[in-house]
Amino acid sequence: MPLTREFKELLRKRIACDPAFGDALLREIDDAKRSGDIETAKAISGMAA
Repeated sequence: MPLTREFKELLRKRIACDPAFGDALLREIDDAKRSGDIETAKAISGMAA
């Protein structure tokens, strides 16, 4: 199911206000890639794209 534009904007604002949140998202993407879960990594990175 595609994410709504409002949700993506909410994530962008949260990342802008809370850099630690953005760092945590990047760590989750990296962990997913390292464990071979490429679909999850793509899903997480697509949320804030």
